[in-house]
Amino acid sequence: MALDKFKQALQARLKQAQSIKNKVVKVGVVEHQHYDDDTPVALVAAAQEYGTEHIPERPFFRPTIAENKSDWQNTIIRAIVNGGNGEQILETVGMIAAGQVQKTIASIDTPRLATSTLIARNRKRHKNGRKPKAISIKPLIDSGLMMASITYKVADKGDE
Repeated sequence: MALDKFKQALQARLKQAQSIKNKVVKVGVVEHQHYDDDTPVALVAAAQEYGTEHIPERPFFRPTIAENKSDWQNTIIRAIVNGGNGEQILETVGMIAAGQVQKTIASIDTPRLATSTLIARNRKRHKNGRKPKAISIKPLIDSGLMMASITYKVADKGDE
């Protein structure tokens, strides 16, 4: 009797593991999100992540993945062992991962912004008719749109 219950529980957990075998959690920037000047947020995020000729590298995706990947994997394993629903588990891990990327963005203070960038931020605020109390000196936070655009989705492996 106890062996039958164990066997059923094991089969249920294996079924949940199988249900997510061909799934992947993708964390990134909201597709088709643009700044007021029509610049794609994903373009700015990539420029910050990898740097350009004029923008120093300020990675936030890669360090978050390196620091948390094994925790995400362990969360999935523990949830399946405890009888969790495969799709819901991936949704939860996606939400956690997106939040951790946002936290990394908020924590970045270096390299400092160039004086020209600070002047441009100030000019942009005044151009829009606002009299800002202060401008952000945080490298990855100006309007907050990039951070707000970090999201996730659960997809089939191979789907773009």
